[in-house]
Amino acid sequence: MSSELSVRTEFHTHHASPRRLVQELRDLLGPGAQFTVDMRHNIYEIETAEQFNVVNDFV
Repeated sequence: MSSELSVRTEFHTHHASPRRLVQELRDLLGPGAQFTVDMRHNIYEIETAEQFNVVNDFV
């Protein structure tokens, strides 16, 4: 896995709390996965090094 966080995904905050989002991202991407999450208004902005489908995996 590349250390470059080049995949950007947006996810609405009403789908998950910040704690749940981080837990689910770790489960989806693996324990050593690198990702960042910023919240802008009511949207999480997620940056990862690999592609994933946040809608089908979380909802």
